[in-house]
Amino acid sequence: MKKLIQMRKIILTLLIAVCFLQGKAQTLSPTVIATGGDYYSNSSGSLSWTTGESVVTYIGSGQTLSQGFQQSYTTITAVQNPVQDPYSISIYPNPVTDKLHLRIENNREDNYSIVLMDMLGKVHYTNKIGGSGIMHQDIDMQTLAQGTYFLYVYSQNKEYKITKIEHLH
Repeated sequence: MKKLIQMRKIILTLLIAVCFLQGKAQTLSPTVIATGGDYYSNSSGSLSWTTGESVVTYIGSGQTLSQGFQQSYTTITAVQNPVQDPYSISIYPNPVTDKLHLRIENNREDNYSIVLMDMLGKVHYTNKIGGSGIMHQDIDMQTLAQGTYFLYVYSQNKEYKITKIEHLH
């Protein structure tokens, strides 16, 4: 009986040793999984490009993992200022229970169409407002069923904003 227990201990020790000896350390190297790409270099510089990669970025614990584009040593030294929209549209509160408030701030004369639709495309509210400066529009939501709606705001200049509205009772 003692020999059987001792034999099992030896076999178990040998199996554990073999498992540890077979294990390999993980190595990380920069690789790109792409459907196409190329590399070109001359005395002026180099160019490396790829296509067909997915874009994933994770930042956490002081680490950054980026896929989908090649990391370069180039530093951006200038950025153009974005063009400011001539209008600002605020829609609140969302989710809404009774009245939905729409505020349009515009620095030029313009006419806006407002359309509220449900998920099936049925129109529940339409109105037009125009002018410049700050314009307000209240939409009564109390008579509508609870659910999801879309509020479309667009101008004669084809500028628009689409907002998903959650209506609660």
